[in-house]
Amino acid sequence: MHLLFIGLMSYYPNEDAVLWFAREVLPMILPGYSDMEFMIVGAEPTASVRGLDNGSSIRVTGAVEDVKPFYRRSTLMVVPLSIGGGSRLKILEALAAGTPVVSTAKGAEGLAVEDGRHLLIAETPAKFAEAIISLHKDNALYEHLKKNGRKLVEEKYDWPVQAEILEKTLLRLTTVS
Repeated sequence: MHLLFIGLMSYYPNEDAVLWFAREVLPMILPGYSDMEFMIVGAEPTASVRGLDNGSSIRVTGAVEDVKPFYRRSTLMVVPLSIGGGSRLKILEALAAGTPVVSTAKGAEGLAVEDGRHLLIAETPAKFAEAIISLHKDNALYEHLKKNGRKLVEEKYDWPVQAEILEKTLLRLTTVS
């Protein structure tokens, strides 16, 4: 099983997320999955994040030229954010790549996603581990999330869709004036 987290690692919410995941969630998964690997991909990893890299179950890459190979290799993306804001592009990227996602509610905040339809939402270490294991064991659920996540991105977040929304908004604003 290959788990992935992507983000700027000097951004404290990302650092906090991977530290929590590595310390609280992974110990619940590793006993049943000795070949499991958690890839932390992102520029500027802090000393705390670099310290997680054990050469086997946790790998820290630092900056990479292209994230596509990491998505292809990954079983799923984890987004265990508990603080912070932003655009949540990491989830949209993962869904567009056909990579199922397990996230906290905070991690998926602001996106038109539904738990169990587009991704899985988990808040506690035990629930997060349970969601990851269920996705690994339940191929139907895995394929359901993969298909629906990709479809959501195509229908709501694809560039042509967003450009059309922007154009309609700008036209509406210019005709009101």
